[in-house]
Amino acid sequence: MASTATLSLGTGANEVETEVALLPKKEEKTLDDFMKLGKYCWLILLFSEFMLLSGAGNTLYMMYAGAAPKLVSCEGPEVYIKDICKSSHDFHNPPNCSLTYQYDFLSINVAFDHLCQEGAWVKTSISVQMVGVLIGSVLSGTVADRYGRLKVLSVCFFMVSVLSVLNTFATTLVHFTVVRTLLSVFKGGLLSTYGVYKMEHVPRQHRFWIATMISWAPNYMLLSLVAYLCHDWKTYQYAIFALSMPGAVVFCFVQESPRWLIQAGRIDEAHRVLKKIMHIDGNTSDHMWSEVEEMLQNEQKKQAERSKKRKNYNFRHLFWNRYMATVTMIMWLGMFSTSFTNYGFVFNIEKLSGSLYINALLMGSLRWVLNIGFGVADLKFKSLGRKHIHLISKLTISACVLSIFLTYYFEYDEEYSFIIRAATLLASATASQVFITKSMVLMEFYPTVVRNSAVSFKSSASRIGTILGPQLFILAMPVQKSSVRNPHRDVPFRRHRVPTTAARNEGTTASGNIAKEGEEWGDGASDGRIK
Repeated sequence: MASTATLSLGTGANEVETEVALLPKKEEKTLDDFMKLGKYCWLILLFSEFMLLSGAGNTLYMMYAGAAPKLVSCEGPEVYIKDICKSSHDFHNPPNCSLTYQYDFLSINVAFDHLCQEGAWVKTSISVQMVGVLIGSVLSGTVADRYGRLKVLSVCFFMVSVLSVLNTFATTLVHFTVVRTLLSVFKGGLLSTYGVYKMEHVPRQHRFWIATMISWAPNYMLLSLVAYLCHDWKTYQYAIFALSMPGAVVFCFVQESPRWLIQAGRIDEAHRVLKKIMHIDGNTSDHMWSEVEEMLQNEQKKQAERSKKRKNYNFRHLFWNRYMATVTMIMWLGMFSTSFTNYGFVFNIEKLSGSLYINALLMGSLRWVLNIGFGVADLKFKSLGRKHIHLISKLTISACVLSIFLTYYFEYDEEYSFIIRAATLLASATASQVFITKSMVLMEFYPTVVRNSAVSFKSSASRIGTILGPQLFILAMPVQKSSVRNPHRDVPFRRHRVPTTAARNEGTTASGNIAKEGEEWGDGASDGRIK
C-alpha cells in the first residue's frame, strides 16, 4: 500500500494542507527473480544427472564389486563340505576337494581369492577408498568457491572416467585399492560440487522436489538393473563409464554458475552467461534484459563496497558466531550418524536374505517412493517444514535399527530374517530424506561465499561415516550377537536445533546476527524462522 505525505500549499491564512500519495519504493530485484524453470534449467538438471551417475555409480559399484559369495562349498569324490568358511578347514588348502562358489555377482572377492574371513580385507579396501572421498570432499569445497564450480566438475569428471577404466586392469587387491582410492579423491570432489552447481540454477520454490527426483534413489534402481545384466565387476565398471559419458558432451553447452560469478565479482562474465541463458529460455524482451542489467549494476556497486573489506573465506567462517557454529556441528553429527548407518547396511547388503539385485532394487524403489511422497507433501502442506521431515526420518531409522538389534540380541536372526531384511531396506531408504533435508538447509542457510565450504564440511561427516560403515559387521563377527548401536539416540536434541530454512515467511531471517553477516558476505543467510 502506498504511503502518504502532507503538503502545505500557500502562506498564512491561505495555507491549504493536501494529502498526497507517494509511490511505493521500487523493490530491488536479485538473481533469484530471474532464475526460472526453463530450457536451460532442464539442461542443467540433465547435466547434473550425468555427474551424479558417475559419482554415485562409482560409489555403489563397491556394493556389488565388494560383495562376498553367499556360500563357498568344497566338493570331491569322497568329501563334501557345504560351507568351508564355517568349517575347521582352510580354503587355501581344501581336503581333496574343489571349491565351488554360490554368488549373485562375480566380485573381486572371488576374482582375487579373498574368501571367508579374508573377505574382511575387501571391506577394509572400501574403507580406504572412502578416505579418498573424504579428502576430495574437503579440498574441492575451497577450490570450487575460489575458482568456480564448473572447473572443478570438469577436472573431477575427467579423472573419475579415466581412473574407472584403469581400475579394470587391476590384478591384485592392493593394485585395485590404490587406483580406486585415487579415483575416490576426484569422486568426492564431483559429488560435493555437483549438488551446489545444480541448486544454484534451480528456482527456490522448486528445489525440494527436484532434489528428491534427481537423487541417488532412481540411480539405485538403474544401477541394480545394470549390475544384473553385467554380472561381473569388470563389465559393470565399463557399463558405468558408458552410461556417464554423455555428460562429457553436455559440458559443451553449460556455463559457469551466474550466482558464483556475481559473488566472485566477475560481473562481465555473469552478464554474458545470463544473456546466453535468457536466449536459450526465449526471454529476449528488452524490458527483461534492462531489469537484468539493472540488477547486475546494483550487484557491481555492492561488490565495490564489499571489496574494501573483502576477506578470504574458509572453514572457520562456518563458526562465525555461536548460533552458526551450533547449526554447523549439529548438521555434521547428523550426517555422520546417518551415513554410518546407511553405508554400514549398503556395503554389507549381501548378508541379507534374498537376491542381492532384488534387495538393491527394493532399496532404490523405496527411496524414490519416499522422495516423491515427501516432495509432494512439502509442496501441499506449507507447515510441514524441513525439520519435521528430518524428525520423521530420524525416528524411522532409529526404530529400524532397534528392531534389528533386538532380533539379533534374542537370537531370532535366522527365524525372523525377514524383519532384518525389511528394517535394513527401510532404514537405508529413509536415510535419503535426511541427506536431502540437510542439503536443503545447507543451501538455504549458508551465504554463497562459504556454501561450498559448508558442503565440503558436511560431506566430511558423511565420508567418515562411509569409512567406518563397511566395518560395521566385521566388528560384530567375533560375537554372535549384534553389537550395533543406535547412532540416532540424540534425535530429540537435534530436533530443537536444526533450522527450518524453507523460504515461506517472506521478510524474516533466522537470526539477526546471521543476517548481518549475510549482508557483509553479499548473500542472504536464511529466509525462514526456526519452527
